[in-house]
Amino acid sequence: MGKQLKSMFAAMCFVFALAMAISVQIKAADASKLPTPKKDDLGIHEFDFKTNKTQFEFAFPKEADTVRFQMLVDGKKSVDAIYQTPTDAERMYTKDGYRLKLNKVYKYRIKYMKGNAAGAWSPYRYILLPKYTAKSYSNKKGFTIKTPKNKNIKKYVISVAKGQDQPIKKTAEIKANKKRTTKITKNYKKNGVTYFEVCSYVKDGKKTYKSDIVLASVIKTPK
Repeated sequence: MGKQLKSMFAAMCFVFALAMAISVQIKAADASKLPTPKKDDLGIHEFDFKTNKTQFEFAFPKEADTVRFQMLVDGKKSVDAIYQTPTDAERMYTKDGYRLKLNKVYKYRIKYMKGNAAGAWSPYRYILLPKYTAKSYSNKKGFTIKTPKNKNIKKYVISVAKGQDQPIKKTAEIKANKKRTTKITKNYKKNGVTYFEVCSYVKDGKKTYKSDIVLASVIKTPK
């Protein structure tokens, strides 16, 4: 009787192990059908310059039924959410805006899922909202911009236009290895309002990535 029970137990263990193996193979097969998101399959849908709230958007394939969105702040996991994919659109958006802080490194990515099967992660995309101050010269010849030291930034790129509807041109590159005050004289509008943008380039290991969000400001010529 004891031998019979042992044989039945061994048979049950074998059936369970076989079922698990089949389940794993099915999941692996399902996951192999899910494409890996490309860099352009995710990005910024909307950014509020007043509140720094950001809404993200994703593309999704017909093979997936959910998208997993993950965001890290200064290397620590901040958001790990799963979004149900709609059936009547090619891209989807996060419903709530995420409020971003200045001088923090945000890196985010997605992967496609179907049931319990999950595909590979997309490459990370990066955001760093730079902290800076700008002030016009009293002699109307330009303005100064003060940028802080930030070990996570390789450089700031300043682009300037003579008004919000005018062509914007790259005007200066500022290294972020120490606090700096930089004079901007090119493309400056002497009478009126000058529009400028500040873009940070984020360091991650040995590589550098352009921030997905560029901060924009205007500065008035003093009378």
